[in-house]
Amino acid sequence: MTRTLAHVGGLDAAVANAGFTSGDSIGAGDPTLWSPMVLTNPRARPAAHATLPHLDITGGRLVPGHQMGHYRTR
Repeated sequence: MTRTLAHVGGLDAAVANAGFTSGDSIGAGDPTLWSPMVLTNPRARPAAHATLPHLDITGGRLVPGHQMGHYRTR
C-alpha cells in the first residue's frame, strides 16, 4: 500500500466489498461453501483497516459494501 500511495499521491476513498457467491440458489447451493463465503468479509477487515490512517490524511471515506444481493432464492 505504501508504494502505491506514494505513486498516486494519497488515498481519497476505499471500497470494502469483499465477497463471493457460489452462483447457485440458496436452496440448491452447496452448504459447504457457506462458511467460506460468510468469512470472506471478516478476513478482509485488516486490509480495510489499513486504509484508515491514509483516509484520515485526505479526509477520504471508507465505503462498505456486501455481496448478499447476489443470492438467488430459486
